[in-house]
Amino acid sequence: MKKMCYNGMKKQKIRKDFDMAKIGFVGFGEVNTPVDVIIRKCSAAEQALKDEGLDLVSVYPVADDYEETQVKGAVDALKKESFDALVVCVAGWIPTQITADMTGAQTVRASWTANRYTISYNANGGSGAPASQTKTENVALTLSSTKPTRSGYTFLGWYDQNGNKVEKITATSKGDLVLTAKWSEATPVESFEVTNAVDKLLKLSTHQLTWLIGPENATYKKVSFESSDPKVLKVSSTFSKVALHA
Repeated sequence: MKKMCYNGMKKQKIRKDFDMAKIGFVGFGEVNTPVDVIIRKCSAAEQALKDEGLDLVSVYPVADDYEETQVKGAVDALKKESFDALVVCVAGWIPTQITADMTGAQTVRASWTANRYTISYNANGGSGAPASQTKTENVALTLSSTKPTRSGYTFLGWYDQNGNKVEKITATSKGDLVLTAKWSEATPVESFEVTNAVDKLLKLSTHQLTWLIGPENATYKKVSFESSDPKVLKVSSTFSKVALHA
């Protein structure tokens, strides 16, 4: 909790020390000081803080009455609110103990919300990009498992604006981020050849087929076989054997 006595502090100092959402403001004054004097001074200090864009929870005037009625009332009022710091404005002479009682009795209940960032995806010519994700500050984020597709291309992964491949968002990462899909143009199959074809098989025998696909760096090289007559030939589940069925 921050506590500060306001006494004509410079604007630059205010901005530096109070870059936060809500401020508790207490204005003190001696019980024998004219109330209008205390109010005028506290009001001026209050307005100066408001002019800096600060949201105040204000309680004044608070004087050193014998039963400390005003002090207790101010404490009760502040306890109903949540704020980040307590500013004490001393508008007139007041016993130190009263100020200590007031500031010491008050517990500042700060409400904090973690920063959140948006992680969005750009399919970069493809389709099916995942929905945007929300990254909470100081918490790691696993990227969506959804992968985009693009006809004639192979998806290589997600890259940031600097060309770095991103596979996860670390806990220390901050700021919004757009991840762009990187593609590699697919290399088509140009040739296919069974290298050990046979014309005949003995009944119930099997034959292991082998083949070549060109070029060697072709992108999609998955092969499947089907029998034109399952009553004669049965193709195995691995698509690499041909068994004589009947």
